[in-house]
Amino acid sequence: MDIKKLKILVEKIYEEGIFCFEEEKAPELIELESMTNYKNVNELFYSDLAPGYVVDTIVLYEEINKRKLNEDSYVEMIDKLINNISKMKQFEIELYCTFIDEKFNLKDEDVYDVIFELSEKGFNAAQIYVKLSGKK
Repeated sequence: MDIKKLKILVEKIYEEGIFCFEEEKAPELIELESMTNYKNVNELFYSDLAPGYVVDTIVLYEEINKRKLNEDSYVEMIDKLINNISKMKQFEIELYCTFIDEKFNLKDEDVYDVIFELSEKGFNAAQIYVKLSGKK
């Protein structure tokens, strides 16, 4: 992914407000969509994220998405959520929850609560993964 091009596109889309469309998408938004697998990338612009955070969100999404996600990957994400939440940026938390939701078919808004409820009951990240996956 060309980060420089991504930054330029995001800044232009953000500044010109061309992330919302009624009839046709702006060419810049179409180009951005072709650069990433992030679903509904235009919705990032509706959040209160600054352009830099939109770029960081897309870059982190692509980094996670291109990895072979396995048990260790999910345990690492869960561990970061329960042990490093205060050091994480909001978009990181949301992305980890999105990937965990896709894996375990939880509702996005419930991922965070489920993980912390299990953590408060004394489960570590690996045990939470096992519990969510339904393994015995």
